[in-house]
Amino acid sequence: MGILPKRKKEKGVNKMKRIDNRDLLSDFSPERRKSSVRSILSSLRSSTQNFVSITLASKQISTVEAVNHMFCGLGGINLTYLPQMYLQIGIVPCLGISFFYCLLHPIVVLNIIKKKTVLSNEAEKNLNTIGAIEYLIEGSYLWLQYWMSCIRRLITIFTVSYHLAICIYLVNYLTQLLVLVMGYKNFIAASELTLIMFLVPLTIITNIKNLHGITITSAIANVSMLVAVIIFFFKCVTIKPDWQKIDYFKNMKDIPIFIYLTVTHVWPTCLFLVIEERMYMPEHFGGLRGVFCTSYFLTIISDTVVSIAAAFMFSTFQDEVNPGATLPDYMLTCAIISSCLFKYPLHFYVCVVSLWQNHLHARVPANLRAGWPNLILRVFLNSTVVAFVLFLPFTNKIFQIIQIISCCCLGLILPAMLNIVHNLIRDKRSLIFSLTLNLILIVTGVVTMIISIMGELSNNKQTFVANWTTTSEIMKTPL
Repeated sequence: MGILPKRKKEKGVNKMKRIDNRDLLSDFSPERRKSSVRSILSSLRSSTQNFVSITLASKQISTVEAVNHMFCGLGGINLTYLPQMYLQIGIVPCLGISFFYCLLHPIVVLNIIKKKTVLSNEAEKNLNTIGAIEYLIEGSYLWLQYWMSCIRRLITIFTVSYHLAICIYLVNYLTQLLVLVMGYKNFIAASELTLIMFLVPLTIITNIKNLHGITITSAIANVSMLVAVIIFFFKCVTIKPDWQKIDYFKNMKDIPIFIYLTVTHVWPTCLFLVIEERMYMPEHFGGLRGVFCTSYFLTIISDTVVSIAAAFMFSTFQDEVNPGATLPDYMLTCAIISSCLFKYPLHFYVCVVSLWQNHLHARVPANLRAGWPNLILRVFLNSTVVAFVLFLPFTNKIFQIIQIISCCCLGLILPAMLNIVHNLIRDKRSLIFSLTLNLILIVTGVVTMIISIMGELSNNKQTFVANWTTTSEIMKTPL
């Protein structure tokens, strides 16, 4: 039996470099296109939700404040992309993005709280103050999350920043849950509770440096979500509404808007479940395939079911708290509450899986790199536009309308054009799809803006005026 000849090594060829080069040139890969579609759908979903929510709540907020909410939804940061962006584009661009967003976001949140606390109806005051606390908690998390990602690149320490981000997110979610379910009536109490609850998970989670830490924290999020649902349904069932007092046919024109909100909330989830399955490879969730996608899908469905069911169950408050409330009003209220209960575990999954996959792989896959030019422009536009709308509140109706139209053109058309150019370079099919989605987005925004403006003009409401109260007065305002 002869000896096989030795293979000659190819001179000047590095296999790892070949793989990396092919990966860098994978602009036309199906994963890259699917990731781009997912990013567009995520922006479309958040925008349409905010548009419809503005229409439903047009009785309580003004046109300029509605535009604030609209752009917060349009330029919202996708937690899937930003934590790993620094691996692809470097530390300097990420520091710039974090600077723009983190500099303006606390000021935006503070002004939202100032506006939310000035409401005549007591029930609406409670609901909107809860929303303001949610803005503040989520904003503080985003601030720390972005800067911790940048610091992690600078000092090359993975464990501390990674588990600190997980810990902050869990604490914020649990605090939000306690504020909603147990009924804390003071913002200072909720803040102190956040600080107290921060110490215990910090000492536990930061000491977990292996794979089991992901499973433990995921289990905590799942159990918390399950407990929230049980308590929520228990409170709804014990109310025992009087079905005779419900006027089902009052303002039925708002029902299609709520149905539209529900549809836009669910159908993108059904559409990119397969894409999520490919992107995140959730083998570490107990070794089962599809756990992340199943949790995502069940979360959205449960959110919708809880909103509809609680809307009917809370209808007993029609004569006691808000005599003029209709069924769509209760649906919107319950949708906001259930969204607070469900979205934190969902975002927790997205953030944790993305960061963990980046830790396991030496380089970022091409399907996770797609869409970062859009993200950069959206972050910049969102920060500047929201600041422009907040800090230049015109009292004249004509100037308000001009300001809104200019902001819509700046915030909607430029990201749409960026999507067009970005997709034109890669694929014509992606270009057509992007054009269609952006056209729907722009039309929806314009229609909602017109409805909101016409509603204000017809009802002769007071124009938007910023409420410059002090921070101490805000803190003393009870829920």
